[in-house]
Amino acid sequence: MVSKLHWRIYRYRLPLTQPLRMLGRTLHERVGLLLQLEDDSGNQAEGELAPLPGVHSETLEECLQQLHAGFAESKWPQLAPALRFGLEMAQWNLREQQGQTTPAGPLVMLAPLPVNGLLMGSAADLVAECERLRTAGFQAVKLKLGRESVATNVEQVRVVRESLGPEVELRLDANRAWTLEQAQDFAEQIQGAKIAYCEEPLQRPEDLPRLHESTGLPLALDESLWTNPEPSTLSLQGVRAVVLKPGVLGGWRATSRWVRWARKQQLRVVFTSCFESGLGLAWIARMASALSHTPTPCGLDTGKWLVQDLVVPSPKVAGGFLCLPKTPRLCEEVLELLEEGDG
Repeated sequence: MVSKLHWRIYRYRLPLTQPLRMLGRTLHERVGLLLQLEDDSGNQAEGELAPLPGVHSETLEECLQQLHAGFAESKWPQLAPALRFGLEMAQWNLREQQGQTTPAGPLVMLAPLPVNGLLMGSAADLVAECERLRTAGFQAVKLKLGRESVATNVEQVRVVRESLGPEVELRLDANRAWTLEQAQDFAEQIQGAKIAYCEEPLQRPEDLPRLHESTGLPLALDESLWTNPEPSTLSLQGVRAVVLKPGVLGGWRATSRWVRWARKQQLRVVFTSCFESGLGLAWIARMASALSHTPTPCGLDTGKWLVQDLVVPSPKVAGGFLCLPKTPRLCEEVLELLEEGDG
């Protein structure tokens, strides 16, 4: 799978601007691996491997072990999704550096990509942030729920909807926080709030059809795609969109299969990140641009969580659109070389 190349494996640690709480975990820094490939002509390309604790089933150490085995044996059997994402990124970027065609064709983002704003926090904080996002021109906003009581979440939805006005799309994400009864209570209390969808609200996703049938709450699938990779077994009752995390699904090829399936089901496709660095964000943005004819606002406004990025300059969000820098360079001071070799 990998020709004779010089390879380097680095570890990076990027502090966060505030603690990140997801699926029962609290993170204060983003830790990942950078894989760098270099050919005999001096062409270099990188890929990012950054399993997110609480989201990925594989760990950083397991990815590192699989990298060791692959380079040592020149065989790449079943790979963890985070490793497949990063290895594919490095290989395809190198092919592009060499002037070769990649399996996906030209890896070019032709225009700035629309992104959704990301909201979490108290009602008072939300008002100010909503005003900033609305004024900045964001077309869509995602509100994170499930950390507080249902009553608090209902109030947050009310405040955000009023602050954004009717023109900005409102998406909700509860990260499987609620029982069926809690979700039904929530849905009944936000009737008329004009939401696009609520992403994975239930602890028991098999109850999603009952939730929609009893409340009419529009739904989106995210975690269900990671844990049940066979699309034909998924219930689509009430489902309006699928949220695709390429870093969890396993890279470009795996994600493109989900895109083709979603189109057949007439579902919206929303690309999103796992709080990767600017290197991973740029790769996902190029993926979204290539695989979506008219991309819906993506969940890629996560770079603002990093105190320092892996690349300089970082991808920037302006006016609700993600713009990629033309010639980013690696921020070497955040990199720790773990090992290198030929293989």
